[in-house]
Parts: sequence; C-alpha cells; structure tokens
Amino acid sequence: MRFYTVHRRSRGVLAEPDVEFVKEGFSWPAAIFGFLWALWHRMWWTAVGLFVAEAAISLLLDHFEADTSVEIIVGIAVAALIGWAADDLRRTALTVRGFAVVGVVAAPGLDAAEQRFFEETGLTA
Repeated sequence: MRFYTVHRRSRGVLAEPDVEFVKEGFSWPAAIFGFLWALWHRMWWTAVGLFVAEAAISLLLDHFEADTSVEIIVGIAVAALIGWAADDLRRTALTVRGFAVVGVVAAPGLDAAEQRFFEETGLTA
C-alpha cells in the first residue's frame, strides 16, 4: 500500500482545478535521471540545482583524482539522496506554484488513489 498526498490548485471560477498526486517514498526515476526528472516535472530551479551539484561533485572528484571505486560509491550515494528527497522536493515545488495539500490517500497504485480520492471527496479532476 502506498500513500499519496493530494495537491490542488483552483484555476478560477470557470476552469477546472489542477490536481496532482505525489507518492511517498523513494523515487527511482529521480535517482536514475536526476536533473532530467526535475525537468520532466517542470521544477526548473530544482533541475538547475541538481545539475550544478552533480557537476560540482564530478569536478571535485576529478580534481582530487579519485579512484574509480570512490566515484562509483559517491555516484550511488548522490543518486540515493536524490531519490529519497525527490518527492519532498516535488511537494515543495507544487506549494510554490500555488497548490494546496487537500488530502492523503492510501492505495496500491496511482489509479486506485485517484479513484478513491475523487469518489470520497466528490471533486473532479
């Protein structure tokens, strides 16, 4: 069972609101793709920050002529940190873009979470 936070932004009187579901836990896509994952989610400043951090770490490892095994360990550690922080970074970005947390849903997958949330609240996507 996964937990999802539900974020909603109202677009005005006539337009439908935006609703985003963000799961809790480790994000494999963020760990593997790093700043590209942030770009996919339109988190521009986060993407820039991840790119700069990854480039700086790479330059530091090159500057100190780190062994290949050290580079691998550091790369895995950085990927793990990004994976664990990704969903929280996404929640923060949604808050900055005007979304409010309107609920938490427990479900086996995203489709089930969406269905459960919309049935229980009566809101529309």
